[in-house]
This record gives sequence, structure tokens and C-alpha cells, in this order.
Amino acid sequence: MSTATDRQRAYMARGRRFRTMPLADLTTLFVAGYHAWIETFPRRDDSVDDVQAEFELRGEAVPFDLVEKQIEEIAALVTELSGFAQCGAEFMLA
Repeated sequence: MSTATDRQRAYMARGRRFRTMPLADLTTLFVAGYHAWIETFPRRDDSVDDVQAEFELRGEAVPFDLVEKQIEEIAALVTELSGFAQCGAEFMLA
């Protein structure tokens, strides 16, 4: 089963709350979700996945191009966090 299918199923099980939201508002919410994710990293609100699932269910392209900078920042945070985890593992082995 694909991640997209899992995401869509979970979103639909929660009631597909963004079903009637206009596309422009959905896009704004998507971008805001990525901005918020950086502020709360590594925690992320499920609404990011829900908004993405709504785009997918509508057959619309998910506007990742609008959050490229945020995706790069998140990737850098993941790399940084991974480095800390590896340092900790090396410390434990020493």
C-alpha cells in the first residue's frame, strides 16, 4: 500500500474536513502548515497530511513548489538531528 493511499484513508476516516474548502484557501493552508512545521520541528500537525490528501483526492497537484524553501529547511533540520543522534550513538559506544 502506498503512503498516499494511507494518507488519504486516514484523512477520510477523520471526516475529510477540507472537502468544501476553495482551492486558493487550501493552498494557503498548505503553505502555512509548512511554515508551522519549521517552528515546531520535529513535531508536525496532522493537518499538513490532511491538506495534502485533499489535493490528491481532488486530483490537483500538491503545490510543493510553493514550499521549496521550507522543505530545504526541514531537510537541514533532519540532517542536523540525525547528526546529533549519531554523535550520541558514538558517545554511547566509546
